Amino acid sequence: MAKEHRQEALLSIGKVAELLDLKPHLIRYWESQFEELAPRRRGNRRLYSESDIELLRGLRKLLREVGMTSKGVKELLADKGVDYVAGLDRDAGDESEGSHFKLPPPLLQTKRLEALGTKSEFKMATPPAIDGHARRQLVKILDRLTAVQDRISRETAANRPEEGSS
Repeated sequence: MAKEHRQEALLSIGKVAELLDLKPHLIRYWESQFEELAPRRRGNRRLYSESDIELLRGLRKLLREVGMTSKGVKELLADKGVDYVAGLDRDAGDESEGSHFKLPPPLLQTKRLEALGTKSEFKMATPPAIDGHARRQLVKILDRLTAVQDRISRETAANRPEEGSS
């Protein structure tokens, strides 16, 4: 009896990055952070299997869309396993087909994380700190926007007909 030999399709990092709308350097970074993501290597080339791509989709969902930290994802992987994380994007595929995921308010994010049913407490990613120069620029912009808003309010009030004079 002849043994059936099926070869698994493997994709380069460039093809995977294009497929998942990720940058190759981000995929390499995630490899360094998550030991579960270990593509095959042929020389210097990384080759990703279908299961690697599913795991990347799950990681993308948790890190980019849900807003989990790397530490939280590591805890989830330890608690629930690779198959669980790899299946997260598949499970949501029907409801978000053709639409871009919109980041829900923090309360909804917390509820979604609680729905994952893990013992671990996950923290939301914090925004980067703003240096003094950037803060001053933002304050100037805010002042200008406030002035424009005040002017619009004054002009709208001035152009409004008085009650009872119609």
